[in-house]
Amino acid sequence: MTSALASALIWFAIFFMGHLIYFNINPAVPRAKFIIGLLLIALLGHLASTMLLLQSDLVMPLLWGWLTILCLFILYMPFYYAMDTSLSLQSLILVQTAPEQRYPVNQLRERFVSKNLVGGRLHTMRANGYLTEENGHYLLSSKGRFVARCFLFLKNLWKLGSGG
Repeated sequence: MTSALASALIWFAIFFMGHLIYFNINPAVPRAKFIIGLLLIALLGHLASTMLLLQSDLVMPLLWGWLTILCLFILYMPFYYAMDTSLSLQSLILVQTAPEQRYPVNQLRERFVSKNLVGGRLHTMRANGYLTEENGHYLLSSKGRFVARCFLFLKNLWKLGSGG
């Protein structure tokens, strides 16, 4: 079991480093597809490693390693997306790096509630397959409808309302 855990940790480290290196080299790629591809490489890499390291009794070490990789992935991705897309974090960093650590409120509003921001979000959702564009209008794709239904269910379950 120790070799399965080591394999899983190594393959997650490969996933993590591949993620960092590729997005630093090519920041404009559709991120979700690439991340899922890297995850599949890590899972298949662990399968190959387990098969090479162990000649018999593969099932439990394989499952244990996959579970480890998936748990690390589940812990890592919300942290990554919070860093990547959180307007609150971006605002805090902007104020921290401003001269005298001050930033005018009107400039914050312009920066974060702008046509560029909305346009960028729509472009990202379209690139990742959540939206389609037809005659200058955005429509939910089947993938987008599925995600919207899931989150609407959770928002209703938790009684978050329209803004929560």
